[in-house]
Amino acid sequence: MDLSNEIEPVECEELQNMIKEKIIDVSAGAAHTVLLTGLFQQQISYIVESGKVYCFGRGHEGQLASMKKQSSIPLLCPFKEPIVSIVSGLFHNVALSKTGKLYCWGIGLDGPISWGGSGPWKVNPTLGHHLPWVVTQLADAKITHLACNGHHALVNTDKGLYGMGLDDDGELGTGGITRKNLRDPVPVLFDDFQNIVDLQCGSYFSMSKTKQ
Repeated sequence: MDLSNEIEPVECEELQNMIKEKIIDVSAGAAHTVLLTGLFQQQISYIVESGKVYCFGRGHEGQLASMKKQSSIPLLCPFKEPIVSIVSGLFHNVALSKTGKLYCWGIGLDGPISWGGSGPWKVNPTLGHHLPWVVTQLADAKITHLACNGHHALVNTDKGLYGMGLDDDGELGTGGITRKNLRDPVPVLFDDFQNIVDLQCGSYFSMSKTKQ
């Protein structure tokens, strides 16, 4: 793959030839890229087949879902079910499966964005959490929107809007600046979550758009 810099958009023909599947969504972090493949029906905006995830770029923090620290070739992520949505932060990724499971991999500022299991987080800090894990705290909720950037993520559900990760500047909307990494999803102080039609995260802020 040609790794030279470009000042204008170019078609990534070589990348498409490597994967040989239809790319339907792309997300990027600080130095890594995530691709989602599958069949996409515009009229219902839903992936009906495939749903594979590929990652390439920097992988020091586990954001490639691999032990590799770098790869210029897209690596297939080890999901055992189709994925329908992907978003990325600087060094982490969040994905939603067709069955409604929420997955995270990579790290935030001082640890994983969300620790879905029990017990303390124990992993080599130079590698991060390289295998996607399920965020079990939201297992009973129907997820409608994902957003991710910087060191935090937002997840909108039928039960409420949740944030996880760094809350350095109030980006999680919890009502206070905790200046720490919240590894469990916490409720965002936002009552109109059922009318959210778009959700976005910046490096240190978050935004939502609701129905008029």
